Amino acid sequence: MSRKSIKATANSSNVIALSRAVPQTGAQTKTPAGPAVVLFQMDGVETFKDPVHEGCRTVFGWVNVEDLPTEIPSANLRPAQIDKALHKKIIKTLTTEDGQFHEKNSGITIVADRIERNRDSGEVRAFISAGYGVINGGHTHAIISKYRDQMEP
Repeated sequence: MSRKSIKATANSSNVIALSRAVPQTGAQTKTPAGPAVVLFQMDGVETFKDPVHEGCRTVFGWVNVEDLPTEIPSANLRPAQIDKALHKKIIKTLTTEDGQFHEKNSGITIVADRIERNRDSGEVRAFISAGYGVINGGHTHAIISKYRDQMEP
């Protein structure tokens, strides 16, 4: 199976951005069992402090599409529909070796309550409560989750 990654640079498409939630006044909504914990194996990780919200940060990194967790909660009210012509083009770039996958999707952005990073292993844990999760890139996530097993070797 070929190795494809989601590029994670601040100015490009294909970003996986893990953003700690902006501190809010009042109580946060939590799921009864607590936040979902999503584990990412990331390479080339960079962390940036939010210039406005003290204590908040954004984590960028590369995630191999074969390792992208499928169980990331979604904060998007609209379910991802991946049956349009544009999505079929993205699917083709994921499943074939045309070298354009990173150019034909807009990446994934996730908002989490808390992010823990192990600098030695590249492991990143995102703690995601109800109302948080994928806020951008739901179509990309759905396409990778459904079609990555069809990638050409």
